Amino acid sequence: HQIEDGESPEDLYNRIYTALKEIACKYNGDVLIVSHGAITGSYVSNQIGDDNIKIKNTSCVLIDSNTGDLIDFNVDKKRIKEMIE
Repeated sequence: HQIEDGESPEDLYNRIYTALKEIACKYNGDVLIVSHGAITGSYVSNQIGDDNIKIKNTSCVLIDSNTGDLIDFNVDKKRIKEMIE
């Protein structure tokens, strides 16, 4: 749903995906990105092709640092902690 004179959902996704790819290219290794749920939801929904995806508050999304593609979403924080350690 596009707001009059606003960014289309497709344009929003393209902007998010471009930014993620730029970040992946700029930094070597793991990167933490914090965002609003609408941004995360747009990214995940477009990556898996499902507009009905619900992103949990404070959820973690794993993204391939080489491509900017989705690995997993609504990831358990215990899993993230294990990955960091």
